[in-house]
Amino acid sequence: MTEIDHRPMNGYDPPEYDYVPEYACEVCGAEITVYDSNRYWGLCEECYTRSKEFEDTLTLENAMSDNLTKVEIPDFLAFVYDEEQIRDILLAHFAELDNQKELIKDYALEDVSEWAERTNNG
Repeated sequence: MTEIDHRPMNGYDPPEYDYVPEYACEVCGAEITVYDSNRYWGLCEECYTRSKEFEDTLTLENAMSDNLTKVEIPDFLAFVYDEEQIRDILLAHFAELDNQKELIKDYALEDVSEWAERTNNG
């Protein structure tokens, strides 16, 4: 088997130097992109999900601010209740749950980057 030449195509080996990432997580020092730095308050995704900033975003208002999902219901229920009434019924049921905060956190963790972009006011 032939050994692979890992040098750049032009045969030039760049000099060794200490690489310093342009953006680094303020907690763990992991390299992050400028987009992640802005999205996650200067943190990497992992440190962001353990931060106070993330915990502060876990509100029902933020959870309800996303796009609408179409749900199919029987025509009769759509005849009896309008969209706002159905939403109010579901929110009233949600208010009775003991694990509201955990459900909102699980929802946010489904797509952390989308959640952070929607809720980052910093």
